[in-house]
Amino acid sequence: MFLMALKINGKYIAGAQIGDKSSDFELDHLEIANTSLAGIYAKTLANCSNGSTNIYDHDGDGQTHDDPDDIINRSTFTQYNSVLHDNYIHQVRAEGFYVGSSFYSEGSRLAALRNHSGVSSCSQGCQNLQQHIR
Repeated sequence: MFLMALKINGKYIAGAQIGDKSSDFELDHLEIANTSLAGIYAKTLANCSNGSTNIYDHDGDGQTHDDPDDIINRSTFTQYNSVLHDNYIHQVRAEGFYVGSSFYSEGSRLAALRNHSGVSSCSQGCQNLQQHIR
């Protein structure tokens, strides 16, 4: 058993969520349990190609809708250097880890797929992903 620095236990969608064009991060020594969906979400959702579904002002100009500078897709954002290790994730309803967005071309309305290990990972949207799973 690992020494955990923080325990997240409850009916949250995910125990930890990292998004909104986040990159270069490390998550470690978390215990996450009893979430309503995933243990850790580490992804940025794509939006429509014309910017009409933007909800965040990624470039800080005060405009969210119809702003071409806030469009997120494979050509405008890559998640770099994501490190996840020494986390204890249990009793979650779906993925333990969901890292990287799977549906850049379709936008954010589609549900996630997961593989047999319980980890949904990058679909050409991440570089230098490190997941240490025991």
